[in-house]
Amino acid sequence: ETTLIEAFRKEATMIEENSTHIVNKLSSYCTKEMENLASILKAHKKQVSEQQKDIEYKQHQIHKLEKTSTTMQKTIESDKEREERLQSRMESITHEEHTLPNKLQHLEDQLHQLKYELRERETTMTTYHTQKEKEKEKDNFLRPYELYTGLRFELLTDNQRGGKAAKFIFNQIEEAVPHREFCFILTLVHQGASFELTSCTPFVDYTQPMKNLKRNNNLRQFVLHMRQLFKESIQPRALYY
Repeated sequence: ETTLIEAFRKEATMIEENSTHIVNKLSSYCTKEMENLASILKAHKKQVSEQQKDIEYKQHQIHKLEKTSTTMQKTIESDKEREERLQSRMESITHEEHTLPNKLQHLEDQLHQLKYELRERETTMTTYHTQKEKEKEKDNFLRPYELYTGLRFELLTDNQRGGKAAKFIFNQIEEAVPHREFCFILTLVHQGASFELTSCTPFVDYTQPMKNLKRNNNLRQFVLHMRQLFKESIQPRALYY
C-alpha cells in the first residue's frame, strides 16, 4: 500500500508538473498569439486609418471635380450664349454690309447737298457783302448830293407787281419850305425790262419824262426832269384876262 501510495504521489507530481508545464506553454502561446493579434489589429487599424484618409481625399477630389464640372457647365452655357450673341451680331453685320452701299449713297447725296448749300450760302454771303460794300460806296457817293441837292432814295419791294422799286425823295426845292419833300416811286417791271412810275407826290404830269425814259433808258435825265417838274409845280401861274 505504501508503495502504491508513493507511486500515486509520484504519478500525481508528474501530472502536476506536466500540467504546470502545459499551462506555462499554453500561457506563453496565448501571450504570443495575443501579441500577434494586437500587432495585426494595430496594423489593421493603421491600414483602416490610411484607407479612411484615402477615402476622404478621394471624396475631396470628387467634390472638387463636381465643382469643376459645375463651373465648366456654366462656362459652356455662357459660351453658348456668347456664341448666340456673336451669331446674331454676325447676322446684323451681314445685313449692314448689304445695306451699306445704300447708306453710303445716301450719305454721299447728303454730302453733295450740303456742299451745294454751302456754295449757295457762300455765294449769298459774297453777294451780301458785295451789296453792302456797294451800298456803302453808294452812301458815301450820294451823301454830298443828299446834303446839297436834297436828293435821296430808298429801295422798296412792290408786292402787287412783284418787282423791285426805288423811292426818289427831293427837298431843297421850295425856298420858303426847304424841308418839304417831293417824291415819286419807280418800279422795275417785266423782270427788269422796263420802268413804271407807281406813285408821285405831289402829282405832276410825268407823261413826257416817262416816254423819254422808255426810249433812251437815261435814268439821270428822268430824275432831273422830274425835279424840274416838281419845282415848276410850286411856281405861281400867270393870270390871263
